Amino acid sequence: MLCYGPLPSLKLRFKIASFAFLFVGVFEHLLYVYSAGIRVVTANIKPHESFAQVYFVTVYDGFFDIFNYAHWKAIYVEFVALVTTFLWQFCDLFLVLMTSSLAERFRQINKYILEHKVLSEAEWRTIRKQYNKLSILSNLFNANLSGVIMLSFSANVYFISISLFQILNSRTTFEMFFVLFNVLFIMTHFLLVSMYSAWVYEESNAVISEISSLPLKNINHEVDRLLTQMAERDIGVWGGGLFQVTRTIVFTV
Repeated sequence: MLCYGPLPSLKLRFKIASFAFLFVGVFEHLLYVYSAGIRVVTANIKPHESFAQVYFVTVYDGFFDIFNYAHWKAIYVEFVALVTTFLWQFCDLFLVLMTSSLAERFRQINKYILEHKVLSEAEWRTIRKQYNKLSILSNLFNANLSGVIMLSFSANVYFISISLFQILNSRTTFEMFFVLFNVLFIMTHFLLVSMYSAWVYEESNAVISEISSLPLKNINHEVDRLLTQMAERDIGVWGGGLFQVTRTIVFTV
């Protein structure tokens, strides 16, 4: 793909997306800690209880309803919560970066075809081979990461459902603000992963109509082969092999 030149916008997108995910993720977690702290301050702390104990029992009530409180258990649960939060953020960021770079490569081929419609058979052959390489790369992506796509979709839909339910249980103005921010934060995650994943499908067949409308004198055997491959290969991002990520399925969800 070196013949199409570098993608400076892609490098900038990587930096902006990485910074935004990290900054907003840290901000959301700090809001969560502050919200939990407010609940602890307004709670009735018994003389034999420490602030830390009430905080962890309040935040992780599902865990400490089953197990008795101990400081080492609180540290362990907090560590697991931080790691899982980071993994969720990194998973979505990784998928955004991977799918956007794959879509950009398809977009490079499409742009080249639209700018140079009159091409020799050798040039069309080169384009077809490059399209095949991207098709193989897309299949390799699905073979290794379709499960991660499925996990990301499931986790984001689950977190959105939980956050919407928490709106009904918000007691203070700040809690309502935090829950609404959290819903917006998770929905942004979901939409970014979904739309960039759907972008791969769109770019993989974006020029079929343009190639089909070429004058007959510009059609050759390689053009026919490229059209056949574009039409028959269902290129895109798949979630666990169960569904293909497209704009239609995103808005359906």
